Amino acid sequence: MKVTTKGQVTIPVEIRELLAIQPHDDVTFVVSGDHNLPFANNPR
Repeated sequence: MKVTTKGQVTIPVEIRELLAIQPHDDVTFVVSGDHNLPFANNPR
């Protein structure tokens, strides 16, 4: 994923589908070792 100059990130569709992330869901990035793992706080 790339970060825009506005700090926005585009999550690939495969990951959005796997995690059931919908528009307007809150997503948190959790640092685990050397990896960042996004997950939806409020999946629908």
